[in-house]
Amino acid sequence: MKDVSSYVHVIDGRLRIKVPAIKRSDQRARQVEAILTSLDGIIRVTANPTTGNVLVLFHSHLVTHQAIIDMLRQTDYLRKPTAVPAPRLTERLTGGMVDTVSHAIGRSIAEAFAKAVMERALLALL
Repeated sequence: MKDVSSYVHVIDGRLRIKVPAIKRSDQRARQVEAILTSLDGIIRVTANPTTGNVLVLFHSHLVTHQAIIDMLRQTDYLRKPTAVPAPRLTERLTGGMVDTVSHAIGRSIAEAFAKAVMERALLALL
């Protein structure tokens, strides 16, 4: 298990931690809030899906910041997410419906253009 949080700031009774798993997900942010709120000694949890930060206010004599981080680890919120490769530009532009005919046409056009440019460059040298 590899933690991916690169930012933790702790002062007595206050913890701010980067949790990449909640970024761009209101649902996961609310789940983290519910999970951490269930711990004894938690005053308030605010998970921000825009920044991926979680702010926890707690009674340090009842719960430690390490127990809070351990809970995030146990519930897989600090585990490295599985990587999904980004689609290539042609797949994004065509909605994933890339066919070999369009590639062949595009290649032919590019080759013809390159040939024309080379011919003009050679003529300009003469």
